[in-house]
Amino acid sequence: MLKFIHITDIHLKSANPNRDHKKIIAELIIDLVDYVDNNTLLFFTGDFSDKFSVKFQDFSKLIFNPIIEKFPILKNRIFFVPGNHDLDRSKIDITDNMLKTQILSDVNSREKIYKKYISNGNKGLEEFEQYTKEFYADFDGEKSLSNYGNSFILILLSFGMNTLL
Repeated sequence: MLKFIHITDIHLKSANPNRDHKKIIAELIIDLVDYVDNNTLLFFTGDFSDKFSVKFQDFSKLIFNPIIEKFPILKNRIFFVPGNHDLDRSKIDITDNMLKTQILSDVNSREKIYKKYISNGNKGLEEFEQYTKEFYADFDGEKSLSNYGNSFILILLSFGMNTLL
């Protein structure tokens, strides 16, 4: 049976984490011992850092590398998406940002804004995209990395035997 582990909102504030963040990271790895096996996938759903304050490579060194070191089976089984704090807001025009914030409250406008944002490139997500390419460079399975949707094909094998005597 597949197991999904979902982690989100670490919000690292510095590439040199304080004592509290170090403790959280250590406790996370201890907690994972009870759940990680050959059928485990780990999903991280954004907010790697707090307000784009830590580079993705530093996050990887502090979070993903220790997890993979402890659980090598997860090497090609970590998947992630950016959160709103992973966006480099300095690359977004302030007027566009104000309008988006106001218009997003209108359900009918959300789809139009999303399509326009995609068509204008990935302003603010360039570093995330580069990091994604680096992280998955040696991914064992088939992959397709794109601006807003990555897809992966995994082959997960589980062997067992059930006999009646």
